[in-house]
Parts: sequence; structure tokens; C-alpha cells
Amino acid sequence: MVTNEVQRLSVATQQREERFDRFGGPFKRNLWAQTLLQEFHNRMPEHARGGMVVARIVSAALEELDNQQGGGPFNQQERDAIILGAALHDIGKTDQSQEESAYDMSRRWRDDPNALQWAHIQRHPGESRRRIRELDGYPWANGVGRNVGEIVYLHHAFKRKDPYPIAGIQFLDLFPRVVRDGARIIAGVDVADAITNNQKGEGRAYAREEFANSDLTTVHGLATVVWKELDIPWGIASLAAEKTLQVKRPFQPHKVGG
Repeated sequence: MVTNEVQRLSVATQQREERFDRFGGPFKRNLWAQTLLQEFHNRMPEHARGGMVVARIVSAALEELDNQQGGGPFNQQERDAIILGAALHDIGKTDQSQEESAYDMSRRWRDDPNALQWAHIQRHPGESRRRIRELDGYPWANGVGRNVGEIVYLHHAFKRKDPYPIAGIQFLDLFPRVVRDGARIIAGVDVADAITNNQKGEGRAYAREEFANSDLTTVHGLATVVWKELDIPWGIASLAAEKTLQVKRPFQPHKVGG
């Protein structure tokens, strides 16, 4: 009896350690990312914490894919790039200001606060990629850093309405598979995370009328909202919803717009 319990605890401990290494390993193996994360946290702590939540959910999604597909569709370097991309996807916001966004725009845009705000938002994927590219010691040789930069660049490109910074799924073929698929996973998790941020101080929250009757406490309900927002396969939307609900429990039941 005691032996069985010890074995059970040993297996559980090993699984926890493997899960921690899966999430923490990419940061230990890529010191340049630690530098960026520290800077991100110092300048925009709420956004940095949000990025780490997305990264934890993405890590859980990749683990599920590994379990489903007997090793998963990504090797270690590719998993590292996707998890780091999730953590750093909004770091470009640290380099932006309303004044910078107004630079080189027409007077019509400068005089329209809403247009200016939208232009500001649209710039951050490119700024995120630039920050990663410009860091000293950027690991172009092993491909991790290069893929991270391209993944963060694409994480809003799958929006069904007003995708940015590029529009048109046909352009995605210009990027490696890990970048396209990794960005799709991050996009799904990013939206699912934003939709379920219903507590004060959590940051983003969706409140769209077309989602007013969506039950966000179920995988299917949350996945449906994600899929309506993004041009991604249903399987990715469902995986993003499932892992978001698992990682963020206890989740406060609510309906969008309610």
C-alpha cells in the first residue's frame, strides 16, 4: 500500500517537473529572451504578466498536441520559439507612444483620435519583431529567435475583421510552417484569454453584441467565439479554449456582454 502511494507520488512529481521544464525550459535555453522579458516587466508589468499567462496556456496546448500525436508536430526548438513568442507577443508596445504613432500619417488620421489609436495598435506586432531582432546576441544561427520574431509579427494576422499587420491569408505561405502554425495557436489562446478576462484589473475583455449569448464556461462555447473572431481551424480554436479554461481555473462564469 505504502509502496504504491510512493510510486504514485513519484510519477506525479516527475510529471510536474516535466511540465515545468516544458514551460520554463525555453527561457533557460534562451538567455536573450530573459533579458527582453525583464525589460518588458519593468516597463509594462501588466502586459508582461498577461504574456506569461498566454505562454502558460500555449505550453499546455503544445503538450496536448504531443500527447495526441505521439511526439507532436514540433521539435524542441520549434516549441521554444512558440512559447517565447507567446510570452513576448506584445513587447512592441513598450516602444510606442501616441506621438510616435502620429508620425508620418496624414492630417486626417492625426485629427481622428480613434484612427490614431487603431494605427497605434496596428504597429505593435512589427515593433515586437523589431525589438527581438535588435537585441544583442539575437540567435539567428539556431533559428529560435528568428522564428520568435516572425511568430509575434503574425499573431493578429488571422483576425476575420481587419487583420494586421498583413491582410490576406495568401501571404502566410511566405513564412515557415512553425511560424504559421505557432502564430495560429498563439492567436487562438490570446483571444480566448482576452475573452475570459472578466475580472477588474485583468485588462482586455470582449463585450460584443454578437457574442452576448455565448456560454464561456464550456469549451464549445468559448471555442465558438474564438473561431468567429479568427480565421483558424476549429481544432486550434477548440484546443485554445480547452487549455485556457483549464489553466485559468477557477473561472468566474459569465456571458459576454452580460
